[in-house]
Amino acid sequence: MSTITSPKSLFAKLKNPLRRTKGPELDPVDGAGTIFIHTDADDSVDRAAASPMSPISPSSTVLMGACYDASLSLLPVDAVNPKDSIAAKEAHESLGTCAICLDSLDEAAISTLQCCHTFHADCISGLETYGIANVCPLCRAKLSPGHGANFEKACRKYFRVARAVKHGRVTWGLLSQEQRHECASAERLWREAADNGFIRAQFNLGVILENGHGVERNDPEAFAWYLSAADKGFASAQCNLAAMLKAGRGVDRADDVKAVSWFEKAAQQGSAEAQCNLAIMYEQGRGVERNEEEALRWYELAASQDSAEALYCLGEMKRDGHGTSQDSEEAVMLFQKAAELGHTGAEYALGSLYETLNDGAAHDSEAVRLFTSAARKGHLESTFSLGLCYLTGRGTEVNAAKAAKLFRQAAERGQAKAQNNLAYLLLQGQGTFANVSEAAAWYREAAEQGHIDAQCNLGLLHEQGLGVPQSDSEAARWLSAAAECGDATAQYNMGILVERGRGGLEQSFSGAYEWFRKAANQGDAEAQCALGKILRTGRGSVSADYPMAREWYRRAAEQGLAKAQYNLGGMLCNGIGGAEDCAGALVWFRRAAQQGYPGATKHIQAIERTLMLASMPSIDANAHAEEESPPPPPPLSPSTPLPTTATLETKRSVEL
Repeated sequence: MSTITSPKSLFAKLKNPLRRTKGPELDPVDGAGTIFIHTDADDSVDRAAASPMSPISPSSTVLMGACYDASLSLLPVDAVNPKDSIAAKEAHESLGTCAICLDSLDEAAISTLQCCHTFHADCISGLETYGIANVCPLCRAKLSPGHGANFEKACRKYFRVARAVKHGRVTWGLLSQEQRHECASAERLWREAADNGFIRAQFNLGVILENGHGVERNDPEAFAWYLSAADKGFASAQCNLAAMLKAGRGVDRADDVKAVSWFEKAAQQGSAEAQCNLAIMYEQGRGVERNEEEALRWYELAASQDSAEALYCLGEMKRDGHGTSQDSEEAVMLFQKAAELGHTGAEYALGSLYETLNDGAAHDSEAVRLFTSAARKGHLESTFSLGLCYLTGRGTEVNAAKAAKLFRQAAERGQAKAQNNLAYLLLQGQGTFANVSEAAAWYREAAEQGHIDAQCNLGLLHEQGLGVPQSDSEAARWLSAAAECGDATAQYNMGILVERGRGGLEQSFSGAYEWFRKAANQGDAEAQCALGKILRTGRGSVSADYPMAREWYRRAAEQGLAKAQYNLGGMLCNGIGGAEDCAGALVWFRRAAQQGYPGATKHIQAIERTLMLASMPSIDANAHAEEESPPPPPPLSPSTPLPTTATLETKRSVEL
C-alpha cells in the first residue's frame, strides 16, 4: 500500500538561515565609477556605491579602489605651499574645532595632515567608510597614497584569482601555485594597511580569513579584524561581526543579544543586509523579544533598497499573514520582484504558489520555468520540485528519465525525500535501470536522516531480503522507527511481526491488536481487515467482538480490499455481528469476485440459489410428494475461519 503526499505539503514556509553581509565591497577607483563583480552565492551582480545607504556586496568579493585613511603617509614638505600651511595651521589653532564634525578638537585624539589641517582622528578615519577621495577635506590637497596604494594593489591581485574562481576555472581549495602566491601577496599587503588602521583592509582580511579564500581559515582572527573595523563604524564589518556572533564562530559561544546590537548599528546606517538580518532576529525572537511587526518594518526598509532577500522574506510574511494581513496578490508581486533580482528562494516560492492555484496549465508551465531557473542555480528544493513535475507531467510532458536525474542530483546533495524517490524509481526501473541494491542503499541514506517512508521501505526490504540481507531484526528496527512516528503502513506491518513473534519480538495478540488499531484509525485498509479478523475470532487476551469485527470489515471493504469484502459477505450471510442480510452479502461477494478473490464465486452461486428458491410461489406438498426441493447451501459457521491473508504490506510510494 502506498501513501501519497500532496504537492501542497511542499508549500510550507521555509525558515531561512540568517543572511549575512556578503563580504568585501567594491569601491569607486579615483572617481572612475564602481567596479562590478559576480558573487559565488547567486548569478546576480552586486556593487557597493560610495553612499552609506548602498546595499552590501557579496562575501566572495573584496573592497577595491582608492580611499582616504587617517594613517596615509604625508606628502613631502615641498609638496605644500609653506605659507598656506602656516595660515591653515593658525586658523585651526584659533578655531579649535574639527571642520568635519564641528566639535572641539580638545575632546578626542587629533590627526594633522601634511597640509597642516587638523581633524579628529576618528573623523578622518570615518571618511574612508564613505569612499571620500584621497585628498584633504578642506584644501583638497592631494595626499600620498601610502597604504591606500598597497590596498588597491592587494585588491587587484585578489580580484584576478576571485574572477577565475567565479567562472569555474578553479576552486579556492585547488589554486595553482601562482594563484596561491597572489593571494599570499594580497594578504601581506592588506595586513600592512590593516595594521596601520586602514578600515577596508581590516574588513577584507576578515572576509578572506573567515572564508579561507586563498589563505588558511581562521575564525578568531577574522572576528578580531571585523571587530576592529566595526568599532570604527564600518557597516559591512558590523553586519559580518553580528553574523559570526549569531553563529558562534570565532568566539567561545554564540551571543544573540550582541548580534542584534551589531545588526542594529549597521541597519541604522542603511545596510540592507543588516536590516534584513535584524528583521529575521525579530521574527524568530533571537536575542530580542519576538516582534513580527518590527520584523515587517525592517524587511520593508531593506526591500525599499531592492534587497532580494528582504523582498523574499516580506513576501513570505504577506503570504502567510505574519505581522500583517494575509495578501497573496502582494506576496506574488514581492516574490516576482525578488525572482527578477535572481533570488532562487523566491523563484521556488513563486513556483510553489502557482502550483497550489490549480487554475490551468499556464501557471503550471510557469512554475516549471521558475523551478528550472532556480534548479540551474543549485536551489535544492527547486531541483526536487522540478523532478516531481517531470514525474507527474504537471506543467510539462512526463519524463521519468529527467525526473530520475533530478532526484539523483538532489539525493547526492543529501536531500532525504529525493533519496526516497530515487530509491522508488530504481526499485521500479522507472526512468532508469532497475537496481534493487542501489535502491536499498538510497533508502538507507534517507532512513538514517529520519525519513519515515524510507524507514518503512527499508524495513520491508530487509523482511523480504531484497537488495539487502534478509533480517527480521533489521526489519523490526526500521519498521518500529517509522511506526513510532505514526506511519500507518509501518504500524500494520509491526502488528504482523508482533502477531507472529518475528524479529526478536515477543508474540502478543494484544500487542498486534494495538498496532493494527493505530493503523486502522488512520484509514489503513489492511489494518482494518486484520483488526476485524482478531475481533471475529478472539485471539489471546483479545475477546471476540462480532459487531466491531463486522464494522472494521465494512470500512476496509468500502476501500476496495477484496479479502475484507469477502469476509464481510460471510458475516452478513450468516448474521454474525448483526442481522442476516443475504442480499447485502451477495453485493460484497460479487465485488470480491470481480477482483478474482478465491471462493467468492462459489458463495455467489449458493446465495443466488437460496434467493431464487425463496422467491418461488408455495406448492402443495401432497400434490407433489415425490418432488423434493434441493437443500439450501450450508451456512458459514462462525467457528469456520474465513480466508484472510496477512502478509507484510509493501510501501513503494513516491513523495509528492
